[in-house]
Amino acid sequence: MGLRGIGSPTIAFVALNPLGIDRGGGSACASAAILEGISAVTTVDLFYLAPGPSAGIDDALRLRFPSVRNVHAIRGRPGGRHLTRLAFALRGLPLTLARLVSSGALATLRSLHTNPEIDVVHYDFMSWLFLHSRLRGPTKPLICTGHDAFSLAYRRKAEFQSGALLAARDRLAASAFARFERRYLGLADAMHFVAAGDIAYLVGRGVRGRFVQINMPIEARWFETNAQREFSNPTHRFLLSGPFDQPWYSNGAQSFLEATWPSVVARHPAARCEVHCPGIEGALRAKFESIPGVTLTGWVDDYREVFRRNDFFVHPLLTGTGQKNRLAVALAQGLCCFATRAAAADMGLNAGNDFVLLDQLDARAAGTISDVAGNAAVARTLAERGTRHVLSNFAALSVGPRFLELYRSTLSCRSSDQPDRSRPRAAVEK
Repeated sequence: MGLRGIGSPTIAFVALNPLGIDRGGGSACASAAILEGISAVTTVDLFYLAPGPSAGIDDALRLRFPSVRNVHAIRGRPGGRHLTRLAFALRGLPLTLARLVSSGALATLRSLHTNPEIDVVHYDFMSWLFLHSRLRGPTKPLICTGHDAFSLAYRRKAEFQSGALLAARDRLAASAFARFERRYLGLADAMHFVAAGDIAYLVGRGVRGRFVQINMPIEARWFETNAQREFSNPTHRFLLSGPFDQPWYSNGAQSFLEATWPSVVARHPAARCEVHCPGIEGALRAKFESIPGVTLTGWVDDYREVFRRNDFFVHPLLTGTGQKNRLAVALAQGLCCFATRAAAADMGLNAGNDFVLLDQLDARAAGTISDVAGNAAVARTLAERGTRHVLSNFAALSVGPRFLELYRSTLSCRSSDQPDRSRPRAAVEK
């Protein structure tokens, strides 16, 4: 390959969905933030897998990402999905791949990899690699965003499941993703992960590929709506918002609300805690609703609304993989944040400077939280420092140049017939 596109390459960004536009566009979306960042520094065409009729979605995407040159929907075709899922189950592969196989995506990928106007193809999720393996002939330089090491995520999830059947299901999923990682990650010229810990895990398991760490970016709109908070309101407004369908989060949230929150309310009787938990029902919902000072809220059109009306954010994650998007967006929104060690892992945050570390989710943590909440100057300083950290390290426009550097290095390697992607890489590229 020549060097035509190395300076300012043209990127085909291929997304598994319409980047949140079909859900109202208010949620935080890592792929949307990547697209925002890279389209600010080089030419990008967007191709997204349409969940159905795409009328209006194309225009909405063009409005939201004005720097993107072209927007194309990948049209799906119905039928065959259940049989495909069965075939994948028998082969021990992740069932989520069935969605791609039952669509018209393969033809789109084939056209992108033979298009002379495209320099680099960037898949926004590792599932695309399964279809990529079915392409024949030469392909374009390929970047794939893996986000997290999914086999590790499911292994950790299994450890927190309350039932034996659920734990067994997650262990099977972990095995399926482990097979997928070993077989397909090496197909990309470079795999992008958001956390060095996940890369170390994959390299330790002998997964082959070139792995590059780039932070999970945050869209600029999360900083633009940052409200000025005085933190002097006696009604201290706390927020819990996280994946309640994941036991490593729901268990931590329950520990905080039952063991820590009552002591906070005892010291600050006017304190209130909003638990943003769309879809949570049953006994857990009833338990949360019975706790004094706790209010449960559900779906909102714009996720930023939940952060704007609160001052403090608590992220009681017990374990997990990757970087923790909710903590990053809370800091971007100017909240004073409290987080466990797992919640702040791999983000480069300085405990005591950018956020407050909670070593335990118990009554002792309540003293730390109450002291900070009762000192407006301390809370304001923590919030301002945390915002500056994520603005410098996680804002899409700050992360975009890192991806441009990755595209250029990949093109350069391809032009000299390097690297040898059959070898596992022990080093983490940053």
